[in-house]
Amino acid sequence: MAWVAIAVAGWLAAAQALEGRAAAAATVATVVLWSLWAAVAVVLMVPSTAGLTVARAAAPLAAAAGATMWVCGAGALRGGVACAAAALFATMVFGADLGQAFVQASAYGDEQRFPLRMPAAIALPLALSWAVWAASVVAGATMLAAQQWAGGALVALLAVGLSVLLFPRFHQLSRRWLVLVPAGVVVHDPTVLVDTLMVTKPNVAGLRLAEADTEAADLSGPAAGHLVEVSLNEMETVVFAGTRAKPAGTALHVQSFLVAPSRPGRVLLAAAAKRLTVG
Repeated sequence: MAWVAIAVAGWLAAAQALEGRAAAAATVATVVLWSLWAAVAVVLMVPSTAGLTVARAAAPLAAAAGATMWVCGAGALRGGVACAAAALFATMVFGADLGQAFVQASAYGDEQRFPLRMPAAIALPLALSWAVWAASVVAGATMLAAQQWAGGALVALLAVGLSVLLFPRFHQLSRRWLVLVPAGVVVHDPTVLVDTLMVTKPNVAGLRLAEADTEAADLSGPAAGHLVEVSLNEMETVVFAGTRAKPAGTALHVQSFLVAPSRPGRVLLAAAAKRLTVG
């Protein structure tokens, strides 16, 4: 419903912002806005991990589009409503509940996926990358709408290039999960780990909320907020993703490790339901 509200509010704001402008400007703006809306509408109707990436990239872009229409002539009421609807939708899209629903829709068989919170260190680079991409999309559409064909085409090409470069990285963040399967516990995190960590059920000693002074290996990134500690009966080997200093990654033998699911309590309840030791 929130995305439908954006369509209505955005259409009203765009109509006012484009009033009196050239037909070419109105056509370009209309095509861009409705293409954005249609793409997100499709992924909302057919949820998936890839759809989550699209929705999370487009949701704040809708707010940027609303602000642009406001600046370009939409009245305070229509422009404000469009921005508010987009902001509300973005809040929902980045919420933990919707994120879990989307990644669970792509799950295989009897597995429960729990999204992991973003490592704090990559939040700023991610926001800056998204801002550059979003600016190129909005600027390219605006320039083409103003019939600045040469400059608009160049900026639009830049937006396409940035999409090809950045979207695989954005999508990698949507593919970070703690997974409970009948055979045990899995940490699927291509951002932090080289390979997926799979711990068989007999080797899982227990799960609990981590204490502040825990000595468990931190596989969260690190991420802010409450962490879940998984203790093992026997050591497992994890390989952290490569860095400039160690491009091949760093191997570590661990007796326990930390992860940062977006809903720690939900993980512990699900683990108890699968007869894993909790607490």
